[in-house]
Amino acid sequence: MPRYPYPSESYVSTEDVGTKYTMNWLVERLKIGKEVLFSTTLKPEDKLETLAVISVCFFTGARINEVLSIKWKDIMFDSDFLTGNQWIRLQLKTQKKKQTNPPATRQIPIYASEDNPFYFIFVWLRDYIIYFNDQVERGLQNNQIKEKDIYNLIFFKTKSRAMYNRFTRYFKINPHGFRKILAQYLVVEKNMPLKTVQKIMGHQSLIPLDYYINLRTDDIKRDLLDAYKK
Repeated sequence: MPRYPYPSESYVSTEDVGTKYTMNWLVERLKIGKEVLFSTTLKPEDKLETLAVISVCFFTGARINEVLSIKWKDIMFDSDFLTGNQWIRLQLKTQKKKQTNPPATRQIPIYASEDNPFYFIFVWLRDYIIYFNDQVERGLQNNQIKEKDIYNLIFFKTKSRAMYNRFTRYFKINPHGFRKILAQYLVVEKNMPLKTVQKIMGHQSLIPLDYYINLRTDDIKRDLLDAYKK
């Protein structure tokens, strides 16, 4: 059962991931949801924040509480000197029912260069980072923030219940749906190694990952053909 109730049309059923709920479906849903979001009376900074949370969920498949626990120090910037590729690394604390103490952490890179086919969704995160950094600079100048506290600032201010409501009301998708669709997309459509996807999802073993993956007959045919041709 979900932690918070949400409308049935927002629920991404596992058995329909890969058929009804695909990455293309998700991208179109987000485009529509953005238009709906911007037609509301939410404050501009709340709209920016919501899109940034959407962006993190889209690229990392992280649990919503993991996303909302990100601190300013958990956001790192990388540039590959040889290729020129730009990356943002997010450090996420794994949060689930059976929790380790202290909680396990994982670093998930997000490809931030313009040739990313989903770059427009990354821009939502980038714009919020710029906004947040400006707020920090202003807080320092006005003595509202102490320099020693900067890196422990919580990146997203909205609580999980309110963010759940924004996901389901404006984007018609529950946060965990991102997780299911991303796992299916990476494993089935992009043939990413299971251990890599396990790391991204924050699972301790491959067993929980199987819950998200739906292999259709066409997928099996494709993989068999690839194996025979090699």
